[in-house]
Amino acid sequence: MTKISKEFQQPSVDNPALLHQFAQTLARRYAEMFPAARGFAVSLKESAVGKIRGWDITILHGSLSGAQITISPNRLTPQLIAINVLDDSRVQQTLTKIAAVLALLITAPFFIAGILRARVAFVLILCVVIFFVLALVLSVILVVICRLLKRFDRYFGEATKQRILAVADQLPLPATLDRSNLPVPPPPPPGPIPAFPGRRGPFGIGR
Repeated sequence: MTKISKEFQQPSVDNPALLHQFAQTLARRYAEMFPAARGFAVSLKESAVGKIRGWDITILHGSLSGAQITISPNRLTPQLIAINVLDDSRVQQTLTKIAAVLALLITAPFFIAGILRARVAFVLILCVVIFFVLALVLSVILVVICRLLKRFDRYFGEATKQRILAVADQLPLPATLDRSNLPVPPPPPPGPIPAFPGRRGPFGIGR
């Protein structure tokens, strides 16, 4: 099993910030487990889908080894948090980008031809269908390639994934917000400098 669930005590407007705090702490734990001195790279980035704000922790080593930890709230029950451990690698990230660009390049000629023939509505529907079909086909091909390349991953087998998941399972969700990690607002702009009265000479004439 490479998935666990956690739950905040109750719904709160502070839960997104608390989840960010949890993700930062978890990323630091993983950085200790997989140090840069041994060739590992740990990164944390926000992953937002609509109004759902989650976090992804990526651990990479070389070109073919890696794992991604996704931390995302449930859409129906935001205080319920799902944590998944997925396969990842630099090669997989590159292939995903290539697949997206390839789908756009194949769809573009249909869109341009439709615009020239003034059939915008029909072409838009057709292009959306073609894009999603291509994305589905390329995704299947990508999954097959990634499974073949997974055999060369020497660092992130099932045992390592379970260790990664165990660290997330043992770390509780924070109940109070650590204000020290919040960004400090910039100081207010300086006000106008008051004018000083002019100096006067011995005969009351300003200078």
